[in-house]
Amino acid sequence: ESYPSSSPIWFVDSDDPNLTSVLERLEDTKNNNLLRQQLKWLICELCRLYNLPKHLDVEMLDQPLPTGQNGTTEEVTSEEEEEEEMAEDIEDLDHYEMKEEEPINGKKSEDEGIEKENLAILEKIRKTQRQDHLNGAVSGSVQASDRLMKELRDVYRSQSYKAGIYSVELINDSLYDWHVKLHKVDSDSPLHSDLQILKEKEGIEYILLNFSFKGWSSAYSIESVIMQINATLVKGKARVQFGANKNQYNLARAQQSYNSIVQIHEKNGMFNSRSTYCHS
Repeated sequence: ESYPSSSPIWFVDSDDPNLTSVLERLEDTKNNNLLRQQLKWLICELCRLYNLPKHLDVEMLDQPLPTGQNGTTEEVTSEEEEEEEMAEDIEDLDHYEMKEEEPINGKKSEDEGIEKENLAILEKIRKTQRQDHLNGAVSGSVQASDRLMKELRDVYRSQSYKAGIYSVELINDSLYDWHVKLHKVDSDSPLHSDLQILKEKEGIEYILLNFSFKGWSSAYSIESVIMQINATLVKGKARVQFGANKNQYNLARAQQSYNSIVQIHEKNGMFNSRSTYCHS
């Protein structure tokens, strides 16, 4: 809607870190928001990444359209044609009010497929953001907030969310602090049985995740990240560790474990661990 004042959003459906790095560099440059110039930059970077020759047409992507021999466009509008167009424009004024309604229809299609209670949440967030801007208490950039609003709207529209596989709650109505609850995993997995027992014993029937978005790459949608975590827990044979000390696992330990795993991967590469434990 705000193009070209705002940069287009690019997405890559791949786990290749090289591709993600290319998109992140594009986000960092922001020299020009025009789609053709960004497309040319991406093609050149990908050719350099994979050692491929650049096609001659790539250099023409951001060039102006060809002109006629006299330095004017080949299609020249005559005076009579201009008068006819002016007459048509006057007739079109009768439909001006109808054209003004298009943004409303666009918003309607943007919110299509979202339940009323979730639309109310989105509207509340918009009002909160507007008030925060007036008060000078902004949590993040306008571009980041707009992107997270789009992600939340996509979550509300997704079939996985509607099927109850997971739910989302914004802490203090903040776009930058989500509680994501995984309610359903593969019914044939041991984790599914553990969650049933957990529900009977403690009344908890979900795995709670906290999303703060620090370091999140916008090349991956939040919906895909959530579903990837869900699938990884099952594939990694995650289990609920009953009877664990509730103070045993905290944010500091989670960060320490994450940093340790990153170091192992950097040293030895990726591999599948034998087991993963979820603490209730």
